[in-house]
Amino acid sequence: MKESAFSFFLSNRYKYVISIALGVFLFLFMAVFLPFGVSNYNPRHQYTFEFFSVLSVFMLGTTGMALLNEFIVKPLLVRMVTLWRVVVWSLWLLIILGLTNFLIYNVLGEWHDFSFSSAIEFVFNCSTVFIFPMVGIFFYYRYGSLKSEYETLAGDMQLLSGDQKFLHFHGEGSNDQISISLNDFLFAQAQDNYVAVNYLSDKGVKRDLIRTSLSRVQENIGSDLIIRCHRSYIVNLYNLQSYKAARQPKIRLKFTEVPIPVSKSYEAQILNRLGKRDI
Repeated sequence: MKESAFSFFLSNRYKYVISIALGVFLFLFMAVFLPFGVSNYNPRHQYTFEFFSVLSVFMLGTTGMALLNEFIVKPLLVRMVTLWRVVVWSLWLLIILGLTNFLIYNVLGEWHDFSFSSAIEFVFNCSTVFIFPMVGIFFYYRYGSLKSEYETLAGDMQLLSGDQKFLHFHGEGSNDQISISLNDFLFAQAQDNYVAVNYLSDKGVKRDLIRTSLSRVQENIGSDLIIRCHRSYIVNLYNLQSYKAARQPKIRLKFTEVPIPVSKSYEAQILNRLGKRDI
């Protein structure tokens, strides 16, 4: 798994949410189901201010210990996020929160059940409670991360697709024109009084000639992805495979074997369009 897939795990927002949610969930769970001997403090199951005050101690203890671990311990132990590190950290948090509530329980109960076996049992029982908000919040943030990645990718694809679904190349004759999908257009090359339009077809790369000038082709297209890189070439950056800086810079497009030269006069424009400040 890539670190970016779980980058939210180290965010302050996630740390606050998981810490507060664990405390609140424990409070509600104990108030409704009265587990772990909570009914000992409320044998008649009456919801009183004193009863909620006792539950608030567990809630605050859980939230406080979770915040301590998330903001102080986690940065020291978890610096690169992978799936197994998430699992190990979650197990650690379950254990430390279980022990915290075990101690709170015994302090309030005057240490009447303070033993190793009781501590193990308490950690296990608390873990079965904490696992629900912990897993739920993790997958909620993971879903949000995936959604954000998808929207970013969709936005990039929309940008690359441009505003025009088809490019129209017009020659001097009324029948001298070609319409090509933006995704399929590769490059156009000036050849005397003609322009050779290279594009993808069902049978591979196809090359058609139209009687016109390269400047006129560029003016008619009007797409930011179609850019001039040489006095004899116009390329489609949608199909860019690589840009190589050298004494003679060159562009390599997908589906083409021969690199396309880049003139010095157009190099700055190309780099600016590619979003590069230097090579």
